Amino acid sequence: MLKDKKLRQRIEEILVSLPHCRDDDSRLIANIWQRQMIEQYGEQYYSKMSARDLLTEFTKGKLSSPESIRRIRQKIQEKQILLRGQTYHQRQRHQSEVKKEIRAFYN
Repeated sequence: MLKDKKLRQRIEEILVSLPHCRDDDSRLIANIWQRQMIEQYGEQYYSKMSARDLLTEFTKGKLSSPESIRRIRQKIQEKQILLRGQTYHQRQRHQSEVKKEIRAFYN
């Protein structure tokens, strides 16, 4: 539970400070993993890591799962309107248009 709370805080910080991560889970995950690796091993080790090192750490369970990150991000954005990305707003506008078209078709 404590781990989830810390991850939630970290995700929220990133959504506030890096708005481009609100619509891009890949960037959000990369930022989370970067912070976790630096926290665990330090900046110097992180800057020299290979992709293989990163994958090894992931398979050992030392990095948060992408699915957990995505789910927590969704929950935060559901509750905090200001942290929603542009994709959410575009989807809502499109939804309204589709509803109007369907109503017009059936009336």
